[in-house]
Amino acid sequence: MKIVTTILAALLAFSASAQSPVGSALPAWTRGTLDIHQISTGTGNSALIVLPDGTTLLVDAGPSGAAIAKYVEGALGPAAPRLDYAILTHFHSDHLGGIADVAARVPIGVLIDRGDDYLTPPDDDRTFSRYRGFLDARARKGGSRAEAIRVGRANQIVPLRDRATFPSVEIRTVAANGVVWTGDGDRVARIFPPLDTIPAGDRPSENVCSIGLRLRYGRFDFFTGVDMPGVPDAGAPEWQSVETAVARAIGPTDVHVVNHHGSIDPGAPSSFRCCDRAC
Repeated sequence: MKIVTTILAALLAFSASAQSPVGSALPAWTRGTLDIHQISTGTGNSALIVLPDGTTLLVDAGPSGAAIAKYVEGALGPAAPRLDYAILTHFHSDHLGGIADVAARVPIGVLIDRGDDYLTPPDDDRTFSRYRGFLDARARKGGSRAEAIRVGRANQIVPLRDRATFPSVEIRTVAANGVVWTGDGDRVARIFPPLDTIPAGDRPSENVCSIGLRLRYGRFDFFTGVDMPGVPDAGAPEWQSVETAVARAIGPTDVHVVNHHGSIDPGAPSSFRCCDRAC
């Protein structure tokens, strides 16, 4: 089992045989290898993941997608590239602004977002309006509309090409929209109070509603919470520290992408205690 993680311009490899010098071309994906590419977008987030069976997924699409699409095409090699999944973690422009550009160059199978049942942006939000326009155009061309993420489940995002050979691969949705996996089976808990009880100034933001994902391959695990907050702002309620509830569920983790762009907000201490090998 080999795991290769690309972080910005560097390669962090957990198999000595897979290590490459900084600045050199990355090794091509090989069957049985888990590749995780954190794509440098300037601002925002985007990550390309290739599972050991070759299933591909994009987590977020940055503020613009042309460079991301070019990276994906290069990383997936000379064969016609395809993204089996694209997961858009929340409705901010620096995370979904480039999805139309990516989809124009790289076919997307299943599109997943945080859903529209919980506190979606207002109709006059330009980013959300453009995204809905993209979904409408996709549907007119015969593509599926976005699925809503299912927190606690490990059967929504799965290896599609050879699941039987790699049974230890698991992608579990840990959090979204104030619902957090408990760590027990598929059980979840709502950590946000009812919306009608929350003062206007404390209502959950897009960042607080971000999707969090844990990926496992054998004994290796990886977590990304994207813009999930840690320590709440001064005076804000403690339930806004989604990281704290997530840390209790996932426990020690080999690689944890530091939330909110390297943590614009202070990370919760419990979250950093989960970092077993690298953050």
